[in-house]
Amino acid sequence: LEYDYYDLGLEKYGGQVTPDNSWNVAYQLQPRFSALRARVSYRFGAPPAPEPTAAVTAPTVAQPSWQGFYLGANVGYGWSSFAYRSIPDGSGNGGSSFGPGLFFPDAAGGNAFQAGSGGLYGLHAGFNQQWDNLVAGIDLTVSLSDLSAQTSNMFGTLASGGSSHTTSLKWLATLAPRVGISWDRFLVFAKGGLAVGRLSSQLNSSNTIECFAGSFGALSACIGASAEGSACFSSTSR
Repeated sequence: LEYDYYDLGLEKYGGQVTPDNSWNVAYQLQPRFSALRARVSYRFGAPPAPEPTAAVTAPTVAQPSWQGFYLGANVGYGWSSFAYRSIPDGSGNGGSSFGPGLFFPDAAGGNAFQAGSGGLYGLHAGFNQQWDNLVAGIDLTVSLSDLSAQTSNMFGTLASGGSSHTTSLKWLATLAPRVGISWDRFLVFAKGGLAVGRLSSQLNSSNTIECFAGSFGALSACIGASAEGSACFSSTSR
């Protein structure tokens, strides 16, 4: 079981509203989110089970080891906070300095937060090196996501009569070193590294056909902590 926190940094959006391409929109979006995942892994190169001998009558349990390459799958659930910050005269209605803009307050700009949630599911791989109870390694995770948020009238009633802001995380990948302590068949570790993701932001006005859609890739940081357990096999001499 693993918990991770991601901050994908402050990203700038800007462009022309469609279908009226004489109207521009400009704003910033800062995505932060957490995820709780369940992971199942297979470790390659496990040490062989001890050879049975005639003198041994009780089952012999292989000593757990975390060292080696591993590959697995994970599934989880995430919850997010998307921070919107609009630029003055970038509300999508042509920069007229008219107070209620199309998607944001036009003259002064504005700030708002959006809460979302959704699933993540993907694959992971990595390598562990073990020294007694100390385990260190590197972990790569690649996930698809349906984490999203949708808010109507985020800034109140605007020039369009109403608006909606939809934000979604399409995919996410992380690469992070990790270090942990093992006790018998259990491992507790912490990690911190890089995260890259693809997000989509879409703005729609309720009483017009104007809309704006943009997406960006972000490279930033992630931190995480996890508790894992291993399954060991036994052999019996007859």
